[in-house]
Amino acid sequence: MSYFQKMHKLFFAQIVYKTQNFLISSEPLLRIIVAHIGISKINEVILLMLKQYLFFTLLAALLFLPSEHALSQRLRFDEIEAGQKEIAIFVGYGENHRIPHATKELFSFDTAKIRFGRFVSPKNEVALDISAGKLDASQINSAVWVTMTFRQLFLVRGSTAISWDASFGIMYLQKRVSSLGTKTNFTEQLGLTLQYATGPTTAISIEYKFYHASNGGIKLPNIGINASVASAGYSWYF
Repeated sequence: MSYFQKMHKLFFAQIVYKTQNFLISSEPLLRIIVAHIGISKINEVILLMLKQYLFFTLLAALLFLPSEHALSQRLRFDEIEAGQKEIAIFVGYGENHRIPHATKELFSFDTAKIRFGRFVSPKNEVALDISAGKLDASQINSAVWVTMTFRQLFLVRGSTAISWDASFGIMYLQKRVSSLGTKTNFTEQLGLTLQYATGPTTAISIEYKFYHASNGGIKLPNIGINASVASAGYSWYF
């Protein structure tokens, strides 16, 4: 096994471990989601599927590491075509900022995200992102959010690419926080991503995102949440 493959395996082992712990800790929020959509008799089955889906997907990626031949035939981002699709999984860590100054509480949180994207041109992608987070604040809290994302590759060098993205969507908090008067809020995000191809159809990513969440003045208080999130991810292109 080459040095790169060893590092690749270690990278995924860390992601799998962190994601499994995160999904287990998010069980109360998953129960709320399942109950809310009106499913009763199969609640436990669906809950188990939701908790394990991301974990086993990452585990499969760890087991099927690319061969030396695959590494020599890596994906080239300058050859992506319109209509090409992407599925990606990210896990990350974030902290909120004391911006604006009225923000009373600082907290950290873990996140997990799955992306379904489609390139509308060789450098422009439109994606649906489904995310979940666990907040470590004065009271343990959880959140789920769904966003539409526009991503553009602006610096491409063969198997390496840098992109920026903008997202807008809805975020639901399990419990209200002091800076927001509602559990359901709007979220806007700006991000920057570095990608490196690891095979003919796969790539690893390092991503930074700036998050904003507020309720648009629907109910006071509406101080909002501003946060930074750093994530690592794995993508499949097809």
